Amino acid sequence: MRIILSAIAFLICLQPLMASRVDELYSTLPKLKDDTNKVRIYEELIDILVKRDSDSEKADKYIQLGSSLAQELNDKLGTARILDLKGKLYRNRSQYDSALYYHFKALDVAAAIHDDYLKIKILNHIGVVYRRRDEIQTAIDYHLKALELSEKLKDMH
Repeated sequence: MRIILSAIAFLICLQPLMASRVDELYSTLPKLKDDTNKVRIYEELIDILVKRDSDSEKADKYIQLGSSLAQELNDKLGTARILDLKGKLYRNRSQYDSALYYHFKALDVAAAIHDDYLKIKILNHIGVVYRRRDEIQTAIDYHLKALELSEKLKDMH
């Protein structure tokens, strides 16, 4: 119980920091030229908005803008990350089929660009969706795939 209360207090304290960062990102975006740095700013903004349930509609808007720019620039990494964030947004809305659709699309792109670290993250996100659907064994399978890949990478470095 103490841990839960501490976590809630921590999140409450973070709200003003996140709000100021969001304001900073909003003001920065129009000043940037259309390049991969702007895609990264979209990713950061979307990530914050997805975490805040009250900003779900704004997240939709910036997912569309960031995704369009990433595709225009042929930025596969940005495309994969934004697809994954879109999956998280649908997961938070309890729209699990849509969440899995976007997570798997993100996983395909991450595999195509050989980004194993991103694949680990996405595999874990897929596991979370299956856990929320009460498909526990499938959730465990995806978390284990992420763990195996993580261990493989650790052995390589």
